[in-house]
Amino acid sequence: MSDLVERVSHFIDLYSLIHPRDKVLVAFSGGPDSVALAEVLRCIQRKKNFALVLLHLNHGLRGEEALRDERFCVRWALERRLPIVVVRRGVLKLWEQEKGSLEEIARRVRYEVIEQVAAETGSNVVALGHNLGDQAETLFMNILRGCGLDGLKGMKPAAGKYIRPLLFVERKEILEFLSEKEIPFIEDSSNFRLTFFRNRVRHLAMPFLEEVFNPDFQRALFRLAENVQRIIEERKSEISLPVERKGNLVSLPLSALLNLPPDLLFDAVRFFIKEVRGDLLEISQEHLKALVRLIKRGRGKMDLPGKFEVFIKEGKIFGSPTALPLLSYPDWERFLEVPGTCFFEDLGLHVESKLLDAGKCEVETREKPGRWSAILDFDTLRLPLRVRNFRSGDRIIYRGKEIKVKELFQKMGVVWEWRRSLPLFCDAEKIIWIPGIALDERVKVKENSKRMLFILCKV
Repeated sequence: MSDLVERVSHFIDLYSLIHPRDKVLVAFSGGPDSVALAEVLRCIQRKKNFALVLLHLNHGLRGEEALRDERFCVRWALERRLPIVVVRRGVLKLWEQEKGSLEEIARRVRYEVIEQVAAETGSNVVALGHNLGDQAETLFMNILRGCGLDGLKGMKPAAGKYIRPLLFVERKEILEFLSEKEIPFIEDSSNFRLTFFRNRVRHLAMPFLEEVFNPDFQRALFRLAENVQRIIEERKSEISLPVERKGNLVSLPLSALLNLPPDLLFDAVRFFIKEVRGDLLEISQEHLKALVRLIKRGRGKMDLPGKFEVFIKEGKIFGSPTALPLLSYPDWERFLEVPGTCFFEDLGLHVESKLLDAGKCEVETREKPGRWSAILDFDTLRLPLRVRNFRSGDRIIYRGKEIKVKELFQKMGVVWEWRRSLPLFCDAEKIIWIPGIALDERVKVKENSKRMLFILCKV
């Protein structure tokens, strides 16, 4: 057994990363890190008594090179008699639709696929190939962005089902191991493009810092991450928050936050966001400060990155990963001028509508914070149109069958506290649209539709 294999085996035992009879799914790109990880785990698989399966994701971003990677991964696994799952996803098409960060969309898709394949293969552990260099680069990038304490903790050896057995290993050690064993791997050409922030840190900043300031700079950052992780765990023990979860809605009494010392309030707000979203991606210090101000004010609402909505109502702060147009009012109903513009000041609801000819649908339909829109077949509607809140017995045609709106709310994770706050758009006979939830199939635009009605709802 080689020195690297023994050291990784010890690291796995030290942090209890793998147990007997586990099934480990390896995220396998074919690059040096994932190849070394798969090879090391293969070497200790029998001794530690766990099953191994590889997963290769083709993002569809690099054309022929991506197909080359896919073929290499399949061949590598077959030669070692390891099971492998290959998944293809059109990340570029998704990016064109969403217009967000390509890197972030690719990351989201990657973890969605990992979760799906882990469930399908019965894998209870997912092994990732992050190494010491990745840890150092992540910390340094966060420092350059002006991160808080949370940004200095870096990656952990284990986080839920995800493990990083190579987190303490330098990249040069990985390359030496593969060279000595004559184990083939491939390089992703995008890893050398200096247009990417991480690549500039890896190829420009890190070599300079190691040469001029500290040849052991990466390990220094690794120790920093360990120290910060310990401090965060100690601070967590000082915070006990009575979080309540119902469907997609997470709530917390404002008093639980306001009674905390100021230095712990920011930590508690981070904890609350993470409970709702599952991560803190794209959440900046400015977002946290704004949310703290909202909490101290004791009223209002705000939207955060990732369609994440926070609002305060009846002495509680609520958070949801799905933004919905919530209104605060008892039973109500208003008639709409179609086409036209209506503003109901008492509800804080703004509705615009206009008629469109078939083939001339040049309007913005993508949902944004505080804005929801829909396009309906105008000739299927029975005027007048109304907007009102939920009533017992409401029904809608959804996915080919008529169901109770109450059941749809349950299916979509809309808790009862929200149900009477949502605006429901109706014609003279039926509910036609629930913003953020569903459009009745009877009013959807079809190929033979002649006139269409565009409705924009803003709160």
